[in-house]
Order: sequence, then C-alpha cells, then structure tokens
Amino acid sequence: RVAAAKGEIEICDNIENTDLRDSCYARVNFKKQDAAICGRISNLIFKDQCYNEYGSAKADLSSCELINAANSKEHCYDSVGKSMQDAAICNKIDRVV
Repeated sequence: RVAAAKGEIEICDNIENTDLRDSCYARVNFKKQDAAICGRISNLIFKDQCYNEYGSAKADLSSCELINAANSKEHCYDSVGKSMQDAAICNKIDRVV
C-alpha cells in the first residue's frame, strides 16, 4: 500500500512473495497509469487484467494487443472501440474468438 500511495514501483520490486509483488504492481499501475508496469506482473491472469484496465481507461489499443486471454482481449477491444468511436477496432473482436 505504501508503494501505491507513493507511486513508487521500486518498493514492489523488493517484495519476495510473487503474489504480493504482483498485487503491488497492480496497485501502483492504478495510481500511475503506466502500461509498462503491467509487464512486470508474473501471473498471466493479473497481467491481462492490468492491461485490460489500462487499455480501457486510456483507450490504448496497444495494451489490448498484449492480453493473452481471448475474452479479456475482446473486452478491451470493445471498450477501446467504444471510447474512440471506431468500429474498426470492434471488428478485431471477430479475429479473437
């Protein structure tokens, strides 16, 4: 929580427990809104969730592309497409399924 409050990713880097470290990264990303932080998360489910949240919040298509799970990627495309009012992005959903 200290890392998230301060927005200091370095605090997370020093956490030995993988789950706690991943949670720390997710909290810091929520505050800083930096997709690069998502890349530090080792758990694929949490990583996908991080990219999905970032992509949806920032209307960032490149974050959607980094998502592994098809349903999460689809949700991200949908959110970004709606935010940008761009049907071409929504058309990517057909390729995911």
